[in-house]
Amino acid sequence: MAALTAWNEGAECSLADAFKVFVLENPEVVALARQGIKSAPEYEAVFCKGRCTLYGVAEWPVDTERWAAIGFVHPDPEQRSDFDCFAEPVPTEIALAAEALLRRYRALIGMLREGKLHAYGIAESTGLIERIPRSIWQHEDFHISAQGDVFQTNHQCEDYPFDSLFRRWSA
Repeated sequence: MAALTAWNEGAECSLADAFKVFVLENPEVVALARQGIKSAPEYEAVFCKGRCTLYGVAEWPVDTERWAAIGFVHPDPEQRSDFDCFAEPVPTEIALAAEALLRRYRALIGMLREGKLHAYGIAESTGLIERIPRSIWQHEDFHISAQGDVFQTNHQCEDYPFDSLFRRWSA
């Protein structure tokens, strides 16, 4: 089971629990998501089930500066990218909830990067519990799921970039 330990407090919880409590169940996220889901119920998959994108990817990239998560088109034209012209903007309530969710997720990953939290998991290669290196929390090839599993991109996969993740540590 992938676990997080706050080194200064000695407290332990699973990575899945940390994601759930710190990100998905954050009071601000819950309140905004509740309002957003009223106007766009399909976003329940993101805000309640912890999927990274609305219709596809369940795994969240740990390189939060490089990869986009959730994939929504902002209702404010000033906050859209050049690639957002192909999709409809989301309701303002969804944008606010998504921004809050992403802030919480980035904060969780930031604590792992800084060593304020340490992650341990069962290594797929050995079956042993080991500390997950801090360096992976900013590496573009790593992802986590809301269930607490840590995945790495397999560039050798025939279907790369689709179906190209393999589990490195399990929850």
